[in-house]
Amino acid sequence: MTRPLKAAVPYMSNRGDFCFRPGDSVTLKGILRANAEKFSINFTTTDCDCPENIIYHFKLDFDENTIIENSKENNQWSEDEVVNDNESFENDVNNLFSKFLGSGEFKLQFTFQEDKINTFIMHESTPSYLTSFSYNGDLTYEKIKYIQVWDDVDKISEILFQFN
Repeated sequence: MTRPLKAAVPYMSNRGDFCFRPGDSVTLKGILRANAEKFSINFTTTDCDCPENIIYHFKLDFDENTIIENSKENNQWSEDEVVNDNESFENDVNNLFSKFLGSGEFKLQFTFQEDKINTFIMHESTPSYLTSFSYNGDLTYEKIKYIQVWDDVDKISEILFQFN
């Protein structure tokens, strides 16, 4: 189900003929490139390099120790939601980044709720809450058709779709 592309999108997966519902989730597991600076995941409506609509954009920026979330509707990006708003969270993010950069491995779970996507980092089989993103405009998780993984990712080893 995962395929590397020769185009600009390193990895893309089609969600198939189903529609996400509240409680459903997607888990991504992969390996970062050596000296990774960032990586991002897009939940999109189309399978092109530059989709007009991105329901959810999740980006880890290792240089800035931040998580950036936003969406794009009709080629207009929403305002970035930068997640690093308190010292406790910053320590968690620094630990997260150290773990990712130290091992090179990452495993994230995205869970769909009525009006938001919750993101978790997976430690072995236990999820640890990372952030939530509320939908903007008319785009909601029901319209997601593709998942793109960008930037400093060497490979995606697992994509797991779980349905409630």
